[in-house]
Amino acid sequence: MKQPSEMDVLKQLAFDQGIDSGRLFVSGDVVYVMTGEDVTGTVCAVGTPFWCSAVAVCIENKRLAGEIQDAINDPRPSVPHDEVMTRMDGQIADALAMPGVADISNEDETRGD
Repeated sequence: MKQPSEMDVLKQLAFDQGIDSGRLFVSGDVVYVMTGEDVTGTVCAVGTPFWCSAVAVCIENKRLAGEIQDAINDPRPSVPHDEVMTRMDGQIADALAMPGVADISNEDETRGD
């Protein structure tokens, strides 16, 4: 998957730190925090685990957003929740009716798990 832009990573770092992303900038390999026109601190260096964690979150967010958009664009009709649950309840009941399955499901109760 394509690496996120530096701006996307800065936005994620700002979110993680609870600050406005407009206050962060990169100079060299260091992410700095600005207050007004003054540098007031550093967040991390590019390539450190903290930076890489923000990169990973950006990649995962983009992947998830793509999956959500694919689901929205899916032309197949949606299935109402109640209908899905009714089907699943039937499948669970059928599975529990199989020989030996009910005995296994009750073992957890007898062990106290």
